[in-house]
Amino acid sequence: MTDYSDLKKNIKLQDGLKADGFFAKPLTREDLESDLAGVNSSIETIQKTRGDSWPTEQFKKYFNYLDLASNDQESRYDISFAYVINSNKEIPS
Repeated sequence: MTDYSDLKKNIKLQDGLKADGFFAKPLTREDLESDLAGVNSSIETIQKTRGDSWPTEQFKKYFNYLDLASNDQESRYDISFAYVINSNKEIPS
């Protein structure tokens, strides 16, 4: 397995990245509502691109919360990285 732990430290995206036209920030439990809506509206695409292990039905809020908590923990321990990318119009205050 490839060790990516130095990648996160070198890129320094932990707090997010703002660029012309978009921003990226780590995916956290705070993103529950928008992540749930995005996943549920894209299940067919996700299954085609990520494989058959994804649920075939709409995610439930509780399941998605647990998934986001897992993503958050994996990011803290440099195991995996998941980011939210939005337009600058959606930058949180």
